[in-house]
Amino acid sequence: MPAEELGALGSTQGLMRAGAMVQGFPKGDILLLETPFFSQTGSEEVRAYVQSKYNLALLALGSYLRSHSEMSVFLINMVKDRISEDSLIQRLRVSPPKVVGIPLYSYNLGLSYQIISRLKAEFPSLHVCVGGPHVGMFPDETIQLPHVDSIVLGDGEEPFLQISRQVLKRGCIDEENLPPGTTTKASHAAGHKALRWQAPDLDALPMPDLRLLGDHSRYRDFLSNRRMAILTTSRGCPFACHYCSSESSKYRSFSIGRIIDIMKYYQEHGVEYVEFWDETFNPNKRRLEEFADALTASKLRMPWGIRGAVVLHTPVETLRKLHRTGLRIMQFGVETAQPRLADYLNKRIDPQVIRDAFASCRAAGIRTVANLMVNIPGETKHEMLADLQFLEEIKATYVSVSVYNWAPGTTHYTDALKRGMLQRDHWREFATNPVGEEPIVHATTEVPIDEVYSTRDRFICRHYFNPSFVARYLRMVEPREALRAASIGRIMLTGQVREASRKLACRVFGRRTKISGRTLTPPLMGGMPEDSQLVSTTALAG
Repeated sequence: MPAEELGALGSTQGLMRAGAMVQGFPKGDILLLETPFFSQTGSEEVRAYVQSKYNLALLALGSYLRSHSEMSVFLINMVKDRISEDSLIQRLRVSPPKVVGIPLYSYNLGLSYQIISRLKAEFPSLHVCVGGPHVGMFPDETIQLPHVDSIVLGDGEEPFLQISRQVLKRGCIDEENLPPGTTTKASHAAGHKALRWQAPDLDALPMPDLRLLGDHSRYRDFLSNRRMAILTTSRGCPFACHYCSSESSKYRSFSIGRIIDIMKYYQEHGVEYVEFWDETFNPNKRRLEEFADALTASKLRMPWGIRGAVVLHTPVETLRKLHRTGLRIMQFGVETAQPRLADYLNKRIDPQVIRDAFASCRAAGIRTVANLMVNIPGETKHEMLADLQFLEEIKATYVSVSVYNWAPGTTHYTDALKRGMLQRDHWREFATNPVGEEPIVHATTEVPIDEVYSTRDRFICRHYFNPSFVARYLRMVEPREALRAASIGRIMLTGQVREASRKLACRVFGRRTKISGRTLTPPLMGGMPEDSQLVSTTALAG
């Protein structure tokens, strides 16, 4: 990885309001902490991709506190800043914060709670407030964890602001005047059930304060290496896919004018590329067309991409208009082209619409990412291979193949428990006692799980290291992206060599080790949040 992607905490400029610096480390009363996210199913290149990002939820939270108070707020990204647990504790000893806010995701719960426990052992008076998707699924289990002081359900901005004010003033939360969406140990014991708080007007939220990120130039687009920023146009998802924990969320969107204002603000602050991280960027054709018209009228010209797009057949003219404004890449959730499996996923999808969408993007000069899911419950080997072949047919620029697992908080997980497909409620047990590795449980299909992973890995290598793909790719990208692609290829090959060495060791020594793609990343390296819990776009949202 380039040096700037692995750099230490950057410039101190613009951090004065967040608090003074102590030995190159920011300090303040309110700490927003992003804990490492290790993946048990992500590949090497996916882990590197996630490391290039920051947590948009924490940025939104810190921006809100700065806009509505004079409290000193600082943000630590343990992955990007390459900070170990020991280093974190050592540095915070100089000037301990009074409140820490941490978003929890089920797939990094074990490590996050380990860090929380270390913090409370070292700083007993520290108020630990947690939120995020995991808390929304397991609120009772989370508030009963010994080292958690409060939880937040819903949007976190206003609840965390009030929590911080009360703790700084009183040393604890006022149980007679609980902030909205908040539960404490005492209120939980009294039977209090907090209602999820939602920001009444997303447009009224403050501009993202990039100063919280320190030297923002450290964050680079994974492909072009441009200085990048993350943005969402909405919160929640309007669809109800049964494999995703977002199926119960309420969809709300920013106005298109507000989105363009934020893009302009980013550009004025040195951002060279914007990546949209919506759960669903284009809920319908009309919104995409309105965005194309407004962005064209704004005369804003800056490269941008879409991470979460639903497969809709958008007219080529609209896509060409978007391309002229700077749209470079769209990532689609294909998941499967098999009608039977799509019905099981509760995903409204038509293979021909998928083909048309990818063809239209190619005609407009927009690169595409196709996300596919394998090992779906009930999937046959023929269906898995047919889906992989379908990825080649639609000629996606990039492909991503994830391996299905029983994700918490989903219809599929609940049904699997009811039908006896899962013998235990693994995730609830882990939420109650988050020690060790997260309980990644794959569905049992006619294809052994080892074979699923090895088939996926072979397919990915064939796709990217095919001479015809390399030739097409070099014709469509800028020189800087070609150099970046070479670096990514090296990461992928390194992962393949490591896996081949592991398999050889298994044969020689007769040991069974973790299957392909599920080994933990080295210390301080980032990982890929599993499918249903990617970057949370609501601050401490539950």
